[in-house]
Amino acid sequence: MREAQTREIDGIPFTVQQLPAMRAAKLSHRLGSVVGPAIAKIAAGAAKDELDLSQLGDAVQILFDRLPEKEFEALIKELLETAQVTINGQTAPLMPAFDAVFTGKISTLFKVLKFSLEVNFADFFDAAAPLIRKAQTFGASRSSSLNTLK
Repeated sequence: MREAQTREIDGIPFTVQQLPAMRAAKLSHRLGSVVGPAIAKIAAGAAKDELDLSQLGDAVQILFDRLPEKEFEALIKELLETAQVTINGQTAPLMPAFDAVFTGKISTLFKVLKFSLEVNFADFFDAAAPLIRKAQTFGASRSSSLNTLK
């Protein structure tokens, strides 16, 4: 059974229903081919306790090199196809209202994309959680070290 989850993001309620299994599998393949090398770059440093901020920059560069504008748009449409938004008590499909909802709110768009990824690929995020925590801990300790140098 496909699950739907609702989350308020920046004061706006969004609901995302899981994609059917085959579509999610195909999407995970597309995402893996685009995002995989960037994640591998970060993971390699985190596994050796040698993660530095330049690797994050390298990872972002790899991501944008592998993600042409049209593919980015296609991924947005795929991830948000099942999403709904509630505005002024009215719930409607998100994509027809995309520009109205996200104009001037690009950070909200990225938060909603992250939410859709969590709904559709929760098991992946569960498996990746230890690596993500390690990277966050490293970033926080690095930041505090840099602050003591000032």
